[in-house]
Amino acid sequence: ILIEQGQYPNYAQIIPTKWATRVVCSRVELEAAVKAAKPIAMKGLGILRLQTNGDLLYVSARGEEGLEFEQSIDAKVEGPDNKIALHVNYVLGFLGQADSEFVTLEMSTLESPVVWRPYSNDNYLFVQMPMSVRW
Repeated sequence: ILIEQGQYPNYAQIIPTKWATRVVCSRVELEAAVKAAKPIAMKGLGILRLQTNGDLLYVSARGEEGLEFEQSIDAKVEGPDNKIALHVNYVLGFLGQADSEFVTLEMSTLESPVVWRPYSNDNYLFVQMPMSVRW
């Protein structure tokens, strides 16, 4: 085993401590919607769009030649309606590892990192950087 010596970056600095919008939804329903969106998202740089509207979370993707996907799932939304663009593979990576019936998404602005958490486990989190897109 090789152990590197030196000063490691303070990873806690990139973990958001505040959020504007918090979404709680079924992990299984979200994972199904994201998997359905993935083929189209991958034709458009892997961009997955998540947008809240009331108590719904819209999962959408756009691909080449006008291909589009959109599906809504029920969610508990705290805070104002919000939206974020994320890479589909990283979202699926988190959802595949989250051992919980529900998941939480915390987001602030279009440019700020988001925090994913299994609803039943505050000790585990997944920080994801957004993608820049035209809405």
